[in-house]
Amino acid sequence: MLSTFKAPNAIAIPQGQKTMDSLKNSKSRKVLVCAPSNAAVDELVIRMKDGIMNSRGEQYTPKLVRLGRTDAINSAVKDMTLEELVDSQLGKPSAASNNMDGLFKELSEVKKQIEICKAKIADEKNPASDEVYKEKRELTKKANLIKQKMDTERETQNSNYRSREINRRNLQAKILGEADIICSTLSGSAHDMVANLGIKFDSVIIDEACQCTELSAVIPLRYGCRRCIMVGDPNQLPPTVISTEAANALYDQSLFVRMAKNMKPLLLNVQYRMNSAISKFSSEVFYNGELHDGPENDQLTKRIWHENSFFPPFRFYDIIEGHQIQNQKTFSYTNEIEVKIAVELINTLFTLYRNVDFKNKIGIITPYKEQNRLLQRIFINQFGNSIKKEITFNTVDGFQGQEKEIIIMSCVRADPSSRGVGFLRDFRRLNVALTRSKCSLWILGNRDSLTKNELWRKLINDADSRGCFCEAKLGFTRANGITKDAQHRKITDVSNSLAETESKRRRKSGFKDKKPKLDVQPGDDLTVPVPVNPSHTQFKERLNTGTGRGVEVKASAPPIPNSDSTESNVSLEPNSNGVLPPPSSTGTSTTTTVPSSSGIIPRPTPQHNAPSNGPRSMTQPQRSGSLPPRPAASGSLPMKQPSHRRKPEGSIFIPRKRTKHRR
Repeated sequence: MLSTFKAPNAIAIPQGQKTMDSLKNSKSRKVLVCAPSNAAVDELVIRMKDGIMNSRGEQYTPKLVRLGRTDAINSAVKDMTLEELVDSQLGKPSAASNNMDGLFKELSEVKKQIEICKAKIADEKNPASDEVYKEKRELTKKANLIKQKMDTERETQNSNYRSREINRRNLQAKILGEADIICSTLSGSAHDMVANLGIKFDSVIIDEACQCTELSAVIPLRYGCRRCIMVGDPNQLPPTVISTEAANALYDQSLFVRMAKNMKPLLLNVQYRMNSAISKFSSEVFYNGELHDGPENDQLTKRIWHENSFFPPFRFYDIIEGHQIQNQKTFSYTNEIEVKIAVELINTLFTLYRNVDFKNKIGIITPYKEQNRLLQRIFINQFGNSIKKEITFNTVDGFQGQEKEIIIMSCVRADPSSRGVGFLRDFRRLNVALTRSKCSLWILGNRDSLTKNELWRKLINDADSRGCFCEAKLGFTRANGITKDAQHRKITDVSNSLAETESKRRRKSGFKDKKPKLDVQPGDDLTVPVPVNPSHTQFKERLNTGTGRGVEVKASAPPIPNSDSTESNVSLEPNSNGVLPPPSSTGTSTTTTVPSSSGIIPRPTPQHNAPSNGPRSMTQPQRSGSLPPRPAASGSLPMKQPSHRRKPEGSIFIPRKRTKHRR
């Protein structure tokens, strides 16, 4: 929320509805807009460069000029800087004459030839001829001519440079003279060009006026303005003053606060930035319920990630595993667990919403400088240097005057044994942190530590009462199925698409899909009973699910049933010729094996031949787990036992590939 001090005959400029009627009515009137920091000035320029609206609802695009160093200005507004505007009109400097380089090379060659002539003349054994003396004289004349050309070229270049600088100064004066609004920091308003041109400003507007010292606010008033409008919020951070003596002398008091003691400021009670879920607590606690939301705020700040319960407009994450660590050199604090949770949130957000452009829409703020450095270091290690183009990292104090669609705040303090929360107890710092986001605000903090402060206790209890509170620890997005569900949706969509494409291709080629397709769903048990060789304890098979992916099935071989199977031995009597009768056509064998309770028939053991001294007796004891051999009559070979294996009902039989064993 912004409060505006209005001096006599001043105009009020709300944040949501910008009015500049005086600019449109009179081109001679100029407005100087200032703020304590470059970030705050750039934010104003970004909002005004696309046009402003007057009180009659008419669109008006003023001529803007941004003063300041190019390297300290946001890239989004560099085209509005004075240097860029001058260069665009002045054009690129004419290519420096290459004559100087050519003349230098030519002079160097001539000097080498002169030295050669001198060497010949100095040689006593071989006296030089008249031609050598003549050549030396000609080379000397040529060198002098080259030097004269170089002097002329140098004077031409100096003249061009002076002329270009004169043109630059004239263009600067022209651009500033034609500008409607000039924007700069408070200290940058003392620009030499502005001072030397004697430009007068009809109005001066100071944004974030409660964050600047009184002496800084006086700088832009040197140009004889008729009205000064200071826009600020006394419930937000005051000027940063390190000296205790200066603070005791009220140097940390802004000009806004001092004048507000004698004149009642104008309250702008409608905010157009935040979602109502974010502004609710600030309005009730810091502004006594006088701050109201714009009529379309919720609709304008609604985003697709709000549909996910873990990414609502407002949520407090209780980091139960975090612990604060103090740097012994800077005495600042860090909390690595909160940084990793922030990485997990961003990674999950990027994974779920790959089609959303998050560039310059996310800000991560923290009260401590060391935590800010740790955040940048870990995020760069995780995402690369390009992450700084996507996300803005800053302290709470440094982020005042800015806004982002998503704000993640790392509170850092996590020490249940501590008695307080440090400078987090300052309500103005908390107010700044809570009012920077437009669409989503996610706070990472330790409940046990922060609730020792009354203000933070109110915030956490308010979040809990609204269902905006939850515990979080490393891996909590995976534990709650956020990432897993997203991956399953993507994998299912891709696999189904591939399967459908493959099926169409096969049908066009005249093939029929004979392979059974399995509808694999999350949580389905893919283990199926498969007959296996009892000698193998484990094996792996691949099933074709029809989704373009093979499913690996791992099964264990069941033990050979003994007590669960029933065997009946049938005695066969040889006929008169001493030959056993053949087996019946019904497939009855000498041994009948009943399937066990597991539904799997044990595999028979290979039959052993009878010893050479005679046939084995029918009553001879057999090995455990083997079938009795068929007795052979004299003069005949033993007959092979027929196989009666059958597939159990409800199972899928998958034949194994035969492997050749080397003998």
